[in-house]
Amino acid sequence: MILAVTLSSILYTIQKLLMMDCQERKNPIHPFELTYWLTLILFVMYGLTFHYLGASFFPIPKEVRLTYVCRCVIGMMCNLSFLVSLQFIPFSKASVFFWTSPVFTGILARYYLNERLSYYDCFAVVICFFGILLIQNPFGNKESEAKLS
Repeated sequence: MILAVTLSSILYTIQKLLMMDCQERKNPIHPFELTYWLTLILFVMYGLTFHYLGASFFPIPKEVRLTYVCRCVIGMMCNLSFLVSLQFIPFSKASVFFWTSPVFTGILARYYLNERLSYYDCFAVVICFFGILLIQNPFGNKESEAKLS
């Protein structure tokens, strides 16, 4: 299990670096085109894996199919938003926003699913937002930020 998680992290990092390289070239590839090809390749790879294992590709009960479709659409929009954000802000700042999704998931789960948030959870949310503010440096001048880049 640890090997699978490590391999997944390494492959995800390589994928993001390759995407950044494709966007920083003389003739950059548009993020939507990158996402299209990535999704197509993953779909084919998953299909081949399921076929090899003899598993059903769509074993989703009818009563939850709409939920799965909504989750897929929202996930696709999340990834596209991340790729588009790379055109406007540096990768380090875009990845900070991307990885704050668990915080928003916790907040939305509190209001939509009526889940309890402990004091520890609320404290973690506040610390996360202060961390985002520190990384974004909203009160710093642009010249010092440009020297760091």
